[in-house]
Amino acid sequence: MLYHYTDRLSGAEIRHAGIIRATPITLHRDMFGADKGLQTKPIVWLTVNPIFEGTVVSKLFASGWPRKLIGDIWRIGVADDYQCQPLDDYTASAGIDHDWWDWTIRTGKMVQSFAADWRICDRDIPAADWRVVEVLRNITADNDTIWGPA
Repeated sequence: MLYHYTDRLSGAEIRHAGIIRATPITLHRDMFGADKGLQTKPIVWLTVNPIFEGTVVSKLFASGWPRKLIGDIWRIGVADDYQCQPLDDYTASAGIDHDWWDWTIRTGKMVQSFAADWRICDRDIPAADWRVVEVLRNITADNDTIWGPA
């Protein structure tokens, strides 16, 4: 399965709206984001990682969410053959110089999120295409995650 990870408030909004909305992101070549940046077309980030997405966890911690994570991270799953592209393929098809992704890839690695796991969808993902909507229920002693219906 492919997963879109998010916080519980955004997850509830997504479920209520019945759609994961594609939104543009701004890429930077400057480590501190001081350059003008390059805005992508609207996209949805997905991952093959079934444990959780490190960038989402890091953003939650950085914005003050409790560190327990249980109940605070949601994931929405779609079929593993859902129409999307690995990052390199998306970059080529969108005509984006790969250097624009350098800091995104580097900072992802720092939180155990790897570009090889990422998939990019260039359109909204409607609820009809979702397979599961789950919430993190537990983290085991060996750092495995247990998910349940949200």
